[in-house]
Amino acid sequence: MRGSKRSLESLIEKQPEIHRPEPPPRWQEIDARLQQLARGLLEAFLEFAQTVGDAYDEKVWERFGFQGPERYFSERIGIKPRTFRRYLRVQDMLGRLPADGRDTAMDKVARIGSHKAAIIAAAVERDPARFDIWVENAEQMTEEALQERVSQTLGLPARGGASDGGEPGGRFGRYLLNVVPADRRDQVEWVLDTIQTVGGYRNYVAAFLDLVDIGERDLGDAGHTREK
Repeated sequence: MRGSKRSLESLIEKQPEIHRPEPPPRWQEIDARLQQLARGLLEAFLEFAQTVGDAYDEKVWERFGFQGPERYFSERIGIKPRTFRRYLRVQDMLGRLPADGRDTAMDKVARIGSHKAAIIAAAVERDPARFDIWVENAEQMTEEALQERVSQTLGLPARGGASDGGEPGGRFGRYLLNVVPADRRDQVEWVLDTIQTVGGYRNYVAAFLDLVDIGERDLGDAGHTREK
């Protein structure tokens, strides 16, 4: 028995040491988790956006005393209109991609984030086959540089440039959002979108003229009148 014990100990000593792989660093785990959660958020919001369509069909906001959808979604549902519009752009873009590649596309969108995904949406809608190329651009560029690249691709004027091409109301809207400072773009878009929705206007020109009327009334109240 003693000889057997010594032989067993000798055999154990000769076994090669097992090297277990080191766990990934904490920062890498956090990054992977954030990407996973971002994808979940995007999926949930896209499902939310589809349900919003049902809310519009039923005009649910009227059941709660709201005059329009903007305040309903902001005050009761707790989602800002510009956030909702951003995800709608992403949803529209994904809907133009081949169905068998949407899961992979969702992962890529989650990787670049909804802001950049919304920026490239218009370019991808024009040419869905270039989706992967636009994702690569989004990964390498700042949001401002990416917006400039998309504008160039779509033939839109650079910030501060003259408008060119397209239907007049659409040209005006694109021009306006290109020339306003980046930190005011969401605010301007929200105001014009809200006026357009409430007033039932087709484009930003009518919404802008509504703002002009409001400004003229305010100036009149302050004692400034326009000669007619």
